[in-house]
Amino acid sequence: MNQDFIWIGINGYTASIGQWIREVADKIDNEQKVYRGFRWYTTINIHDKQTDAMWYFGIELGTDEHKIIYACGGCTDFSGEGERGRQIANHFLQKLVPEQMIIERNSDYLISLLTSES
Repeated sequence: MNQDFIWIGINGYTASIGQWIREVADKIDNEQKVYRGFRWYTTINIHDKQTDAMWYFGIELGTDEHKIIYACGGCTDFSGEGERGRQIANHFLQKLVPEQMIIERNSDYLISLLTSES
């Protein structure tokens, strides 16, 4: 398990976005530097008829010597609550990190980050 990766909240609970925002804001208030942002997605089938995405978000904070990725998510884009959570997370991410520093990839990359040795 990657020790430089912290999952915040519960996967699939849109309310985790608020917890992630509070945690990241607290770290920034404690003078942690912002390095990169992340958006990960996976496609899912709902009721065997439509394909949607599940979105995860992350931000890399720390010092030049030690960086940690704080992540959350599981917001879908097929419900009102999930869509609103995704919009809030994207807005927060874009306020902290220039768009060119936000890495968007398939969730396979997220899994590789979670399981890599630090």
